[in-house]
Amino acid sequence: MVRRNTTEVRISVPSAILKSDPQSNDPRKQFDVLVARMCVLFEDLRLELNAIEADSIPKLDVLDPAGRFVETKDVGKARRHYFLRRSIGTLHEFAEAIRWINACPEMHALKNSWGSVEATKTWDSAVSFFLTNQRFIEDVRNDIGGHFGINAAHTL
Repeated sequence: MVRRNTTEVRISVPSAILKSDPQSNDPRKQFDVLVARMCVLFEDLRLELNAIEADSIPKLDVLDPAGRFVETKDVGKARRHYFLRRSIGTLHEFAEAIRWINACPEMHALKNSWGSVEATKTWDSAVSFFLTNQRFIEDVRNDIGGHFGINAAHTL
């Protein structure tokens, strides 16, 4: 069986998702900006994780081509490491977006409108996870998830 990685492009009319008028001083605008940012970061993270998991992405595996390695698992090592570093940076930004959204009054109103204890628990659990692990995620991002810094180089 050949497994194929696919990407789904999600397109929506912004007004269907975002409730503020971009041309006004609508107080909901900041919340909409945060939601839009979180949506983009979520898709970035999904793409980066798929690029790590893929057996091969020929255009991106040129540094580690199949003919150079005895084992297939070694093809794409450079790609996997690159996307791992990028996904850590994106995770840090996503965690930040979750925390900022959670602090908005609009989020509290939205949670109250859900009418689902389970959905509220899931959201609160995600917020709690990112708050609890904020420092760890930041440390990993600073060590290896951003651009290759001096501290990461010292550990080689």
